[in-house]
Amino acid sequence: MNLYLRLIWTIFRSFFKPKIDFFDGIILPLRILPNDLDINRHLNNGRYLTLLDLGSIDFFLRTGVLYKAIRNGMRPMIGGVLITYRKGLSLFEKCTLTLQLKAWDDRWNYFHFEFRKADGKLAAAGYLKGAFVSKSGWVSNDAADEVFGYQRGACELPPAVENWIRAETHLF
Repeated sequence: MNLYLRLIWTIFRSFFKPKIDFFDGIILPLRILPNDLDINRHLNNGRYLTLLDLGSIDFFLRTGVLYKAIRNGMRPMIGGVLITYRKGLSLFEKCTLTLQLKAWDDRWNYFHFEFRKADGKLAAAGYLKGAFVSKSGWVSNDAADEVFGYQRGACELPPAVENWIRAETHLF
């Protein structure tokens, strides 16, 4: 139930936050709750990804991209996450999640994210890759950009993303 309350709260708060551009980042303040903990009494590794979903929702609502995507029969989907953990987050501890688009290719958009403790220390960081899908399958970034009114062109992938892509080719 708590996750639905957090989702509703995230959606509600997004209406009162400033609108942002697709290339801007977000900062989402969070607090670690009892059902976020694992048996070691710190934020569960899987819960980081759930909180990252909330950040993605905040991002897509505030950019207005989610509304345009839905109106055009598309929806954003996460295709993978690369994450590393540095410091634990404890019960009732405050932290912030930052999320920003850093790179893209024909299909994927690569977002860098960080979870930071209240004192600024890094708790976890990584990349999230996402794309748009429709009933007919994946939507290329060029086609999505046309719908959203963006003109991105090409970009250089960060070394961490290039290595991630190479590593993925060996998984299947």
